[in-house]
Amino acid sequence: MPIEFLRLRRLMQVSLAMYVIGLITYAAFPDRLFGWFEPWTRMAGLQDTPASSERFWLALALALMVLLASSAWLIAKAPQQNLALCVPMFLSKTTGSLAGLYFFFTWQHHGSLLLIGVSDAPMALATWWFWRAAHAAANKRTPS
Repeated sequence: MPIEFLRLRRLMQVSLAMYVIGLITYAAFPDRLFGWFEPWTRMAGLQDTPASSERFWLALALALMVLLASSAWLIAKAPQQNLALCVPMFLSKTTGSLAGLYFFFTWQHHGSLLLIGVSDAPMALATWWFWRAAHAAANKRTPS
């Protein structure tokens, strides 16, 4: 297997672990999750994220985490056969990052929105970078 696919496999193994930990943590502590970050955001002068009893968004977030974790698992298991699954992962993380930053700068300065923006961006870029290299290797050309 070309090195580009081995690197993508490793990234997806790390991603899988992160998504599973995030899924379990968010499912077990939905009302306290952002509270763990509040001391840091207060030090930065940002607003606390209000507690929410709304479970609609929690259900959607958990579904997205399951989708991302299962995609990462499938890619890690067979990166050459499941290379295309990187595209929705990249798009999801890019959308999350941009939306978090957009809402942070245009709506309210909640630390959780900034956290989404800055944590999803590296994951999106890493997924795109390793996908691009593996895609080029699959097509036997240099990435441009």
